[in-house]
Amino acid sequence: DGHFEIIRKLGGIVGLSLCPAHLTGEKAGVDDILRHADHYLSLGGEDVVCLGCDLDGTNLPDGFHDVRDLVKIQDAMARAGYSDELIEKIFWRNAKAFMENNIK
Repeated sequence: DGHFEIIRKLGGIVGLSLCPAHLTGEKAGVDDILRHADHYLSLGGEDVVCLGCDLDGTNLPDGFHDVRDLVKIQDAMARAGYSDELIEKIFWRNAKAFMENNIK
C-alpha cells in the first residue's frame, strides 16, 4: 500500500496483476482480480489503476488463456457496479493519459 501511495502521488500507474501468486498465493479466478482492483481503488486509485495482465509467461487465473479473456474482467466489473467510465479508465484511459503526460 505504501508503494501504491507513492506511485499515485507521483502520477504513475499501477497495473492489475493476473498472476495467481500475486492475487491469492494459489489458484485464482476473476473474483480475485476484482478484489485486487477494489483494493487499489480503495486507496484512491481511480486515475492510477490500469491493466498489467502478466500475459507474457506466468500462470494465469482459472479461465484465462490470452488477451481474449480480458472481457471476463470487464463483465465482472460491470456486474459489480463499476461505471462504464471507470472500466474505460482501468482498461485503457489511465495508461493512455500516463503515456501522453510522460512520453515526449
